[in-house]
Amino acid sequence: MTSAKALPKFSYESLRFIVYGSSSENGVDTVSAKITIMDTAGNEISTIERSWPGSYLSFDFLRADFDSKKYYFPYRVRGINTIIEKPASSFRNRHKGSNLYPYFMENGECILYSGEEGYSVRQGLYKIARFASRPLFFKYSKYVRLLSIDLSRCESGYYYSLFVNEEGDIEIKKQ
Repeated sequence: MTSAKALPKFSYESLRFIVYGSSSENGVDTVSAKITIMDTAGNEISTIERSWPGSYLSFDFLRADFDSKKYYFPYRVRGINTIIEKPASSFRNRHKGSNLYPYFMENGECILYSGEEGYSVRQGLYKIARFASRPLFFKYSKYVRLLSIDLSRCESGYYYSLFVNEEGDIEIKKQ
């Protein structure tokens, strides 16, 4: 993809979150959390505070691989019922949970990036993110992967950050 050639590699805090806890009422488990989507400069883009069905949380990311670079896009947050549940990599499960794309894709730009290059980089990331989120590419493409990050080991009441480093790996750090 030509957009990838012009984009720099960067490391950044992608998400910051706190799991408030889980509860059960009338046999239905729910887990509550506050999730903040961050841009590459550390600015808060959007905050989501709510509950999801399940006992634990999981983040799903779409990873697009182009020009020896890995680009991660927060795809969805969802509740899961068991520790280390099977990843939701099947096409039929892609609608479960809360879609995160509307929080950082706007007016032809992916606002996850904040830097000197600005507009042109945000446009390039937008094109890559749109490519990654298309159902056919999502399932069959050699360029796009769905990665599920199980948060069942995260303790309630503590802030965590999810970092993407320059090597293209994701790390979760307790604050």
